[in-house]
Amino acid sequence: MTDSLKRFVLLAKGAKGAAAKMVVQQALEAPDVHVFGELIEVPSVKELNNSADHASAYQLLEIFTYGTYADYKSSQGLPNLSENQLLKLRLLTIVALGSENKTVPYKQLLEALDLSSLRQLEDTIIEAIYRKLIGGKLDQKNQLLTLDFVIGRDLRPGDMDKMLATMTNWCSNCERLLKDMEDKMKYADECKAADIKQEEDILKEIENLKSVLKAADKETPTRGGMGEDFDEQGQNMSRAPKRHMSSSLHHSHSEWKSGRS
Repeated sequence: MTDSLKRFVLLAKGAKGAAAKMVVQQALEAPDVHVFGELIEVPSVKELNNSADHASAYQLLEIFTYGTYADYKSSQGLPNLSENQLLKLRLLTIVALGSENKTVPYKQLLEALDLSSLRQLEDTIIEAIYRKLIGGKLDQKNQLLTLDFVIGRDLRPGDMDKMLATMTNWCSNCERLLKDMEDKMKYADECKAADIKQEEDILKEIENLKSVLKAADKETPTRGGMGEDFDEQGQNMSRAPKRHMSSSLHHSHSEWKSGRS
């Protein structure tokens, strides 16, 4: 709770009827008060809703606490807004839109804030940034408001149940995602183990094949048998001299017979 809001809460606790209504109007007017949850819970402020003369003040406070400018326009019998109140409600509307989407088109903002020109819209957005209600930047080229953060607003009665349901659903989705990731990690580990085993089996087969080839190489005899040599054409060189000698003897014998004749 800010110091400014705390001051209005203390004033409201000591006021009733018209005095409490005045405190509410002052809080809605104050440029540094943008959350009203503690104020709307003050018993004397709640009692305003039971009075025909002051109920509209309480209903207007409800819109500033939980609603948007569109809610104000659709309601009947509410007090007219001052310039400061109108600006504040538009700023709070930007906060509400930003809490739903990180990127908000200018067109949507113009409709929600009931503004007619881009200049008015950008001035309003700049004011929201200046008051630190939002953080972000204006994308004039694409006509977008890109948000980094927005302040938190008060929750309507019953909104807590919706938020808890949303959080429960989110937690369930996270659990499913975590299980999927664990299953994928387990599958990846199994695939890695299978690849390692396959690689080990292949290396083992290679070593076995090397051993078999080495043993076979040792057992293979020299080509042609012991004491025989072969030339490049596979001819037995150890027998070649004998054939040459026989041919020479036959030739010499023929020459001797010719001489005798």
